[in-house]
Amino acid sequence: LIEKNDEAYHQGTAWPWLLGAYCDALVYVRRQQKISEKDIRRELRALLAPLLEDLVKMGTLPEIYDGDAPQEPAGTGSQAWSVAEIRRVVYQYGLLSPTLARVERPPLHFYVFIRDRFRRLTEGAFKWGRLSTWLRSIASPLSPLIGHKDRRAVGRWSKQKANAWYARQPWLVGSNYLPATAINQIEMWQADTFDIDRIELELAWAQKLGMNTMRVFLHDLLWEDDQVGYTERIRLFLDVAQKHHIRPIFVFFDSCWDPNPRLGEQRAPKPGVHNSGWVQSPGQAALQDSSTYPRLERYVTGVISAFADDARVLAWDLWNEPDNPSMGAYQEWEAPNKVALVNALLPRVFAWARSVGPSQPLLSGIWRGDWSRFETADETARIQLQLADIISFHNYDAPDEFERRIQRLKRYGRPIICTETIARSQGSTVKTIMRIAKKYGVGVIMWGFVAGKMQTNYPWTSWQEPDVNNPYYFHDFLRPDGTPYDEEEARHLQELTGVNDVIGPTPSTLGSQNGHRNGSGQRPARPEKPLTPWKFLSRILSILFSSSKEEIFARLHDSRPAQFLVRLAISA
Repeated sequence: LIEKNDEAYHQGTAWPWLLGAYCDALVYVRRQQKISEKDIRRELRALLAPLLEDLVKMGTLPEIYDGDAPQEPAGTGSQAWSVAEIRRVVYQYGLLSPTLARVERPPLHFYVFIRDRFRRLTEGAFKWGRLSTWLRSIASPLSPLIGHKDRRAVGRWSKQKANAWYARQPWLVGSNYLPATAINQIEMWQADTFDIDRIELELAWAQKLGMNTMRVFLHDLLWEDDQVGYTERIRLFLDVAQKHHIRPIFVFFDSCWDPNPRLGEQRAPKPGVHNSGWVQSPGQAALQDSSTYPRLERYVTGVISAFADDARVLAWDLWNEPDNPSMGAYQEWEAPNKVALVNALLPRVFAWARSVGPSQPLLSGIWRGDWSRFETADETARIQLQLADIISFHNYDAPDEFERRIQRLKRYGRPIICTETIARSQGSTVKTIMRIAKKYGVGVIMWGFVAGKMQTNYPWTSWQEPDVNNPYYFHDFLRPDGTPYDEEEARHLQELTGVNDVIGPTPSTLGSQNGHRNGSGQRPARPEKPLTPWKFLSRILSILFSSSKEEIFARLHDSRPAQFLVRLAISA
């Protein structure tokens, strides 16, 4: 048996590190064939997709895989040359964007390595007396930094847990967010059009208004195309958001507008038309094909796994308006049984998300019908009300109806966040809605922040009657240059959020619409002061004795001492 296994080890077994040389040869041949670099990158991503998925989900790669289907991992569970060769190909051939390639963050498998090292210290070699107790006291608060904890699937949060979580949050205020340079969520996140400088500029404006959250849409096709790169872009977005004290809610799926999404260059906006390029996730083809559901599951669990303990993420919104029929321009392309398909899939999406055991709550916003009693709600809303940890809803009505909706939802005994509101011509304005929301302790997230390619400053009726010359803003809060559409609205919001800052572009950002900080288009370098041993030790001790996991994570996650500890442990 030993001889047989030894022969199989070198005959038929799949060695991931050999893919590096294969990719080099493939690129050489494709370039000789005059294939475009973009198509070569797409082919490489498809070839490496299973390994990149394992790298993101497990944080590392094994030594070998079984030669026969289903190619289960085998041999050493974490092998350096497997990881190194795959990462070399990813960076050498530009499978990550140049912006992301500059991110100085230890790779995911480093964190797993550190986590396992702490476990061995606390569970194996040191099990005696005070030393063991001391080591455990060090390892416990570091767990948010050094990797994800072992998780088991958990059920819906109890009302007590949900309300306790909400009591720890500030009054939540923000916008549904898309940078002005993107027409939809694919253009926002796709590697070639991901504009982190513009995002940072706009989130700085949000901070000046007192906003502390943003609702941000993801897309399943982006995950399928480039799991590692997409994860890094989300991480980079979180880095920038944290800098401006904003904790986003990420949205996985959306049933609104164009049911035929595609990657690549997105179409230009239709002049004068509201939201003319937004796309659904999943598209109607994937929704009708149950064989795609395992891919959707990997998307949900993969993203949440990467950030399940990340205190910078406020919550996960699993499906935006799931039963929205997308009437009008796209109706002829919609699945005829769309609502039935969604109602069957939505509980599964909640189960996928819970299987990861995230530290953040799950939600999905109800948006139409009678919610006054559970029995009077439609089937989709009942699923949402039954499964969500936090109740969220959408409302674009006048103030009296907005208040009635809150009063009806209060009887469910859970925290409430309005994740879409403000439609000025409907009577839903910042001055009226925000004060009611604060009165009831309801978080409020407006639709639209900076007017741009999404064009939600135009009304819904612009699909029938485009009007490029209409100066009235239906949604959206700021003009493209960062100045408020309505100065009085902005002052009112600042009054409610308790900030007093100058709104709009500062002299350093004027004339630089892509978000760079000076006219040359380059970020000014930040001089770093030397870190003395005493300063390093005092900083680490102050962090370790902080009062909560969240505070520890927030202070350690991007600090130089944290990076130093990681590198020190790796070299040990």
